[in-house]
Amino acid sequence: GTMLRSLIVVAALLPGATALLLPGVRHAAAVTRCAAPCACDGLPDFVVELEEPELDEEIVAPAAPTAAPDPPAPSMAGSSISVVPDGEWIIGEDNGVHSLQVGVAGKTMHFESGLMAKLSSGAVSLQVGETNVFCAATFERKADPTPIDFTPLRVDYFERSSSVGRTKGGYIKRDGRPSAHETLVSRLIDRPIRPLVPPGWSLETQLTAYVLSYDGEHIPDVMGVTAASASLMLSEVPFDKPVACVRVGLVPPAEGEEGPGTFVVNPTKEQAAASSFDLVLAGTAEAVLMIEGFADFLPEETVLEGLELGFAAVRTIALALTDWAGAVGKPKWTAGIREKPPAIRDEFARLKVTEQLKVALCGFGGVEGAKNTLKPEREAAVSAVQKAVIAQLTGGGKEPRLGDETIIEGLLEKAGGATEEEAAAAAAAAAPAASQQFDIADVRSELKRAACIALREVVADTGTRQDGRGTTDVRAIDIRMACLPKMVHGSALFTRGETQSLATVTLGDASMSERYEGIEGEMSKQFYLQYAFPPFSVGEVGRNGAPGRREVGHGNLAERALRPAIPTEAADFPYVIRTESLITESCGSSSMASVCSCCLAMRAAGVPLQRMVA
Repeated sequence: GTMLRSLIVVAALLPGATALLLPGVRHAAAVTRCAAPCACDGLPDFVVELEEPELDEEIVAPAAPTAAPDPPAPSMAGSSISVVPDGEWIIGEDNGVHSLQVGVAGKTMHFESGLMAKLSSGAVSLQVGETNVFCAATFERKADPTPIDFTPLRVDYFERSSSVGRTKGGYIKRDGRPSAHETLVSRLIDRPIRPLVPPGWSLETQLTAYVLSYDGEHIPDVMGVTAASASLMLSEVPFDKPVACVRVGLVPPAEGEEGPGTFVVNPTKEQAAASSFDLVLAGTAEAVLMIEGFADFLPEETVLEGLELGFAAVRTIALALTDWAGAVGKPKWTAGIREKPPAIRDEFARLKVTEQLKVALCGFGGVEGAKNTLKPEREAAVSAVQKAVIAQLTGGGKEPRLGDETIIEGLLEKAGGATEEEAAAAAAAAAPAASQQFDIADVRSELKRAACIALREVVADTGTRQDGRGTTDVRAIDIRMACLPKMVHGSALFTRGETQSLATVTLGDASMSERYEGIEGEMSKQFYLQYAFPPFSVGEVGRNGAPGRREVGHGNLAERALRPAIPTEAADFPYVIRTESLITESCGSSSMASVCSCCLAMRAAGVPLQRMVA
């Protein structure tokens, strides 16, 4: 398209010849020459004569046409998605379909309700780009409220293979049981939502989330948390504070730039893969509820900066959801909330339950007598108080099972002297008769509350915890390296107080890598950690078999903590690393004990870790 004026070409190009003619520039001469040996070798060069350059007018080549940006993908209802400025939101309605559009980090989050699952209590689809996550909230409205001492909430998250236009491999084509990743996202959704379910809500509640479409760019896990919260906000479940969730990444600096990089809220899949910081932050408009993620050995100041940026985005989304729920949400089913009888606290005060728990906590001989007591003794002392209180307030009805549901595990203790039966009998005999009888679930719930108060007050008043340690003291640590015979590639036994982890490491070639399939396709991991928590670790009888949700979650937590220390170059360490953590004793944070034991076991196996991790 460039016009060259006064150009006189005096040349004949032979086959295969090339000519150097630059558009927009006047040359005095240009030489043509064959690109490969041919019959013209030895002949004089042809010369293209050009007139003298005229510089009175600049000739500029037209710019290449720029492609117009793709319009935003339409919503499920067919309505267009607007571009909303950051920090703002728009509430709309079209033929009974309610929408909310929120601007966050240069992208529009489009919520819709009223198109699908209208028989559920609340249903919301959330679309960002061309990734769409749908969540429905339901509860057992036909049941009568019953006294319980737990939150009846179940969360299920599924990534449909059709969301990326793919069919599963193998003989079975149907999407089956949840994968480990889907289990982890289900737990991710559960953690920030469960604390906000109001006390006394006793009707079974379920959140079911599906990834309906995935564009390979916008990561759906954090969208699942926000969509689940939105569905609860619009439902009849008395859930009054919306939860929002974002991911914060740290994109590396461009070539030639200095510094740690640039923080990005809700980074794309490509940006997240290159990020040295992966933080998932969930919270309300007032406070943070959950922080999960990992960093590649970043300073604390950098992490705090990422937290502040993420919380600003969380606050925007939460405020928008509050407005939307106020406009289109259903009336709350307050009949499902069963309050504990107010008189039960009066009875606890009259029976001096908190004081009895303090005695169990501090020992029959006072705080000094509580030092160095073991977990079984602490449990025996507290269970004695529980049995006595239940006998007084329920008329000697069925006693609760002694276990995790009735004892604040690892917090209360017995300081010696009387047996559990003697202590229970003494406490029951000393307590006056109850003025009225209560349901056992209400008593158990109030016992948990009283135990928490007793522990908090003892620590606040004395500065000493139940085993005599101060608030900053660490339990005794014992390490045994290479504790198993040499046919085990690497092993370590890590003990911290009454928590113990036996870690083993097995090295192998690429065939040993952990392969799995998801909406990203078939993938594999060169390093993976498997966590096992048998019931004997807490002195109980229970099921052994496939790992449950808790074991999958704890194993992933420890694996993510260790991953930044694993060699990244195959030339440094070409082997697949399989680590296992078998919890043999548990009295607090066995997942963190797994981090320590697996790090030690890898050193015993000769893995060149970049740093030690604890």
